[in-house]
Amino acid sequence: MNIIPNYHRLSAKEKADVDWYMTAMKNSLSDVGHLPERSKPMLTRIHVNQHVIKANAKHGKCDPVFTVKQGKSNTYAHRVKVLGEMELVYRPEKPLSCGAKVWIETRGEVQCELNE
Repeated sequence: MNIIPNYHRLSAKEKADVDWYMTAMKNSLSDVGHLPERSKPMLTRIHVNQHVIKANAKHGKCDPVFTVKQGKSNTYAHRVKVLGEMELVYRPEKPLSCGAKVWIETRGEVQCELNE
């Protein structure tokens, strides 16, 4: 099921998620009422990496500053588009394991882009 661009560049986990989604869409069109095993989309967290912003300014670079965390995988991007509901979270008393205290949470589709 590789109808998306750059499917071959996805990690095994990301490919499994894409395959699951495509199967769910196919099943929903042919078998109304049938839900695949994973009925709740995975939580995705998006945050801005301030260390990369500072390093870019110091070294004249343009590395991606957004980190998109889904499960155990991280994707880095220059642009992130969220399709669906999202929530902004500020939790200084319990930051993410990477140290982020502010992030976006969503169960919607997330599209990541890198500058060429």
